[in-house]
Amino acid sequence: MVATAVAITVGDGSGDDGGGLVVGENTWIQQLKVGNGGGDGSIAKAIDNVNFRNFLELVPEVRELIHDFYSSHYASCFDYLGNLKANLLLDIHLHDHVEPLYTQIRNKALIQYTHPFVSVDLNMMANAFKTTVAGIQKELEALITDDQIQARIDSHNKILYARHADQRTATFQRVLQTRVEFDRDVRAMLLRANLIKRDYNLKASRKI
Repeated sequence: MVATAVAITVGDGSGDDGGGLVVGENTWIQQLKVGNGGGDGSIAKAIDNVNFRNFLELVPEVRELIHDFYSSHYASCFDYLGNLKANLLLDIHLHDHVEPLYTQIRNKALIQYTHPFVSVDLNMMANAFKTTVAGIQKELEALITDDQIQARIDSHNKILYARHADQRTATFQRVLQTRVEFDRDVRAMLLRANLIKRDYNLKASRKI
């Protein structure tokens, strides 16, 4: 991600990074878009970068919203994002990308919220995101349809169930079925061995 790279390379550590800070001023929004799943560690590198941390000290609201995002305090995070949106729309480089970025950040937050759980109460999730149950359900349905969240929704009870929980149950059932089939095969084999042995004994007794 280009903007992530910009954030990582802001300045050269020589102290003269004023120009770099201007270029990288709004790259934090790209950090949120990428989220926690960066396998190459680019997010951690950007946030741990001295120059980027120095920039965050100059804009405490950005520092707080990034902290809220990674601490799963989504309501507060999106409050900060809402307050910053007008300024971001004035950015010549970001203007055309603000809405898609905000959508992707929110989707990432929704995915991140649901990931650790086997089931999620939509009422609690709606409160966490400061929206309605109907609204959060619609957002989740879109992500499920797009295969970004592997889950199903119990619309009556307003519960989201992770599909991986269903997969664990199915795996357990397959293991049980395999055991039943194994027991059946072993019993059949023992019965066959006993019949063969009995037949052999009958033949031997007739010879005598």
